[in-house]
Amino acid sequence: MEGFGTTERFVEVPWCLNRRGNAQRVLDIGYANAENTYLQSLANLQIPELYGLDIAPVKHITVTLPDGTVRPLLTPVQGDIRQTPFSDNFFDLIYCISTIEHIGMDNTGYRPATADTASTCGDFETLRELCRIAKIGGRLIVTVPFGKYQNHGWFQQYDMDRLMRLSTSTDLKLTEAHFFAYQNGWKECHAYDLKDVGYQTNGAVNAAGLACVELTKAA
Repeated sequence: MEGFGTTERFVEVPWCLNRRGNAQRVLDIGYANAENTYLQSLANLQIPELYGLDIAPVKHITVTLPDGTVRPLLTPVQGDIRQTPFSDNFFDLIYCISTIEHIGMDNTGYRPATADTASTCGDFETLRELCRIAKIGGRLIVTVPFGKYQNHGWFQQYDMDRLMRLSTSTDLKLTEAHFFAYQNGWKECHAYDLKDVGYQTNGAVNAAGLACVELTKAA
């Protein structure tokens, strides 16, 4: 067991980035409030065509290469994840790390404060849009806080029922799912083990349970 005192980022960031494969055109959702360690990890992947989408105002992020050259990390785009400016079948891979649970919720607590169109099904609307902009055979990597269902106003914690309804709501096919629990560190577990786990329980800094899933767009 590892990661004592850490947030779910300890698990989800390496889990997600290790699934980059040979994707050349990649979208990262919610980049504007991402931690620097995550952004550096993205830079290390050396993705040829990386975009960042966020409802917050555009944030320009640069990285310094070993030879001292400074370049943009990604192409930043401001917009609602539920109605993006991208063409159909555009991305090889889309990262949505601890973001979809916030869509349609009260996001004014983020800085800069940004209004989000309220919706009780913002996550389902999001997945339909991500299915549209993913290429055939393209993949979507999603992580969410997981345990018993909870609505915290600014995000929701998923249970198995909502996660499965979301995962099967589009032409994206669930191809991989892993679950993790926090208790003096992080360990992989079965989804059933988290059915009674609430947010910030068991000594967790934030989520005490985590779901990491991969969805693939079928032909």
